Amino acid sequence: MIALALPALAGLVCEATDNGIYEEFVGLLAAAEAIGFFFLPVIAPNGIGLFNGERRGPLRANREGITFRGRPLIVRAQIRNAAIEGLPGGMQIVHLSALRAKHDVHIEVEDDTKARALLAALELEPDRHVATFTVHEDPLRSRLRWLAARLLIASGGLAASGIVLYLARANELLLLALVPTLLVYALLLPRARIFTDVVLGGDGLTFRHRGKQRSIPLSSIAEVRSEPNRAVVVLTSDENLLFRFGIEDDAKAAILHGAFLARVRQTLVKLHRPRDPGEAQLTRGEQKTADWARHLLALGGAEEGYRVATLPEDTLWRIAEGTVAEPTARVGALVALRSRFDDDARARLSDLASRTAQPDLRAALEAAAGGAEVDAIIAAYEKCSR
Repeated sequence: MIALALPALAGLVCEATDNGIYEEFVGLLAAAEAIGFFFLPVIAPNGIGLFNGERRGPLRANREGITFRGRPLIVRAQIRNAAIEGLPGGMQIVHLSALRAKHDVHIEVEDDTKARALLAALELEPDRHVATFTVHEDPLRSRLRWLAARLLIASGGLAASGIVLYLARANELLLLALVPTLLVYALLLPRARIFTDVVLGGDGLTFRHRGKQRSIPLSSIAEVRSEPNRAVVVLTSDENLLFRFGIEDDAKAAILHGAFLARVRQTLVKLHRPRDPGEAQLTRGEQKTADWARHLLALGGAEEGYRVATLPEDTLWRIAEGTVAEPTARVGALVALRSRFDDDARARLSDLASRTAQPDLRAALEAAAGGAEVDAIIAAYEKCSR
């Protein structure tokens, strides 16, 4: 900004003092800066440390965030997702995406071990946090919404052309502005794209699909395929969901694309683990709410006179916290444990809710953490699952 302002300021001084002696020097300075601006990517492809925000020094990381030279660098609550990029020679860059892009942090460390230690200090392991990725909404729209967007784009181009042609009626030279106007319109279109957030937790993912919020449990994902800066999530119902992170040569989109794929594949590995045999006793199936609640209380040992074998407390906790468990089984485990909740258990549930992506399960966990009764826990789940 200073470099751009310097020729303009010098030109204003010459104009104000009516001194034209230095006008040629001002022009040469502006020309030199323009040439330097265009050749900067070749001269310094990685930027200049003084001007690109690069700083070196010790930092500290914990569950509260990162401090650099004793000053806060980024707060843990601001981090949307994390990705590790390998560099030639073994160096690693840890990319931390913030709620606002201008607060993104990129940290270069010596090796993969230190990169993963940094993420562990921030509690950014897949089982301990919910990651949020921004993707183009376009592939997730319905056919009607997709056609409407294309019609709007075409209408905008026609409107811009019409305005230029109308103004050219008075001055034919304005016809020369038609091509630049359409070029500017084409350059601005990518900035007008609509994006949506994909929230990815250890239990599944949530996003807006065809104008509505949709939640996909981990158990419903068959596989995830990789394409250039795109990920195709294949569901067990044979439905394919396309998540586009950016154009093919977008370096930042490539990093987020890789982080998303790694995170999904890492969580899918858990699907091959054997399921807890107690899970089948907790699922709702076709039971009515009242019957299911009474059955669950009996499993937890809180309902007398109901002949059913109780489940051990550690089994119930294992199912409640199991990210690959059937969703109603997890809610059932919460209900069965309801009578045993103390302050430590409620804090445990609150932490679990903060890293759960599915809104219905998160609502049930939050209700249980808040001390809600059995009916309220089930109602919270049912309300968000509709």
